[in-house]
Amino acid sequence: MESKNLILIFGVILLVSLALFFFQNKSFSLPNSDNKLILYWGVGCPHCQKVKDYINQTSLDSKVMIVEKEVYSNSSNAQELVLVAKSCGLKEQEIGIPLIFFNNKCYIGEVEAIDLLKTFN
Repeated sequence: MESKNLILIFGVILLVSLALFFFQNKSFSLPNSDNKLILYWGVGCPHCQKVKDYINQTSLDSKVMIVEKEVYSNSSNAQELVLVAKSCGLKEQEIGIPLIFFNNKCYIGEVEAIDLLKTFN
């Protein structure tokens, strides 16, 4: 279990580093997170899946606008994740998923994300 988490964390760091390398010359702007949740997630991420399951089980997407952005296979979403995380004051080694961006604040990890989601029920 720990080795899977380490591999997952290494994969996220590698993806973020590659995104920074390839897109350092492109200009990206922060997405508008007013009145909507932006969920950054990755295929195969168990913590991301728990957040997505919570959203589905509570029909939260009918109460608040939720935009899901997969970051493992979409390099633009990965670059946006880095930009968003840095706007929240996170260092590169602190960036992880799931991450929810809402009202210009970052909620990182399964616990913070679900705690935020519970406020909409």
